[in-house]
Amino acid sequence: TESSPGSTEGCGCSGLGRGDTVKEAASVVTENLQESTGESAAAHKMAFIEGGTFRMGNNKPTYPQDGEQPERMVKVSSFYIDTYEVSNAQFKEFVDATGFKTDSEKYNWSFVFEGLVPPELNKKITKSVAAVPWWLPVNG
Repeated sequence: TESSPGSTEGCGCSGLGRGDTVKEAASVVTENLQESTGESAAAHKMAFIEGGTFRMGNNKPTYPQDGEQPERMVKVSSFYIDTYEVSNAQFKEFVDATGFKTDSEKYNWSFVFEGLVPPELNKKITKSVAAVPWWLPVNG
C-alpha cells in the first residue's frame, strides 16, 4: 500500500520490533556485561538513547531503489548503544566465547560496499544485484 509523507503506515517500520521492552533488554545487556566482563553498562561506556519520533526518508532520493522514500515520521523506542565501536579484539573475544559465525563464514561470501572493494578485486567480480549495484558479492 502507498503511504503518505509523514506516515509510517505501510513502510514496514512497525514490524522491526524485537518483542523485548527497553527495560528487559537493558537488564539483559547489563547482566551479560556484568557476567562476561565484570563491568556495568556505565563502566562499559554505554549511552542510553531516549526514544522519540524523527523524520526518516527522502522525497527526492538519489537512488529510488533504496526504498528511502517517502519522507515520513518514525517512532523509535529508547535503547542503549555502545559509545565506541567494537574493536577487532573485542569481537574475537565474543566469537571465542560464543562460537558465533558471520554470514561470510557460513556462506563463504558476503556483500561488500563497492567503495571498500580494492580495484584489483573489483575487476574480478562478474555479478551484482541490479537494484543495488553498489553492493558487490565478494568470496571468502
